[in-house]
Amino acid sequence: MRNKPIMISSLARNGYWLWLKAKYGFTDDQIRPYTFNLVNFLNNQQAIQQGFITYEPYAVQKQGADPVSFMLADAGYIDYGGIIVVRRETLEARRDVVRRFIGALSEGWREFLFGDPSPGIASIKRQNPQLTDDIIEYSMRALVDRGLIHSGDAAAGGIGNMTEARWQQIYEQMTTSGAIEKGDYWRNAFDLSLLGPGLALPPR
Repeated sequence: MRNKPIMISSLARNGYWLWLKAKYGFTDDQIRPYTFNLVNFLNNQQAIQQGFITYEPYAVQKQGADPVSFMLADAGYIDYGGIIVVRRETLEARRDVVRRFIGALSEGWREFLFGDPSPGIASIKRQNPQLTDDIIEYSMRALVDRGLIHSGDAAAGGIGNMTEARWQQIYEQMTTSGAIEKGDYWRNAFDLSLLGPGLALPPR
């Protein structure tokens, strides 16, 4: 992938791009703007573009192309995706509400992927009618086949689980690539106290 144009977002430039540069020797002159559109990617067979494994490969295939997908996680990039963010004062003042929200979200993911997804699918289509049944089916299959929701920490501690050990790995990865400075402040960025028995375990 060196010397080839890579379309990434401005947010990625201060995140996983720094890791790619440090590990694989990519250079900033490869960067092209990510426009949330597949046209430039489809018109250049040398191009590389960021995307979600749950949608972009499907969209490219629908245009008659045959994309090759590489997941950052498979290359060694450690991160948590789809993190729930809450202000510390809200957590302290409404701790039980946050706990119940996390538990409901965890149970909802398990039911959606491994139980009856029909209520969730109906809600998704009401919110965004452009998401057709085949797109949703493709996305759900990618989530299950790739273990994006129910593997790793989630397999042992429940869907939505996090661990301090993994947060430390993320911190070390980010400091090594120069994304953030070293210091103990990273320990204040997460709270694991509401995780545990309230999280839904994925099927065995």
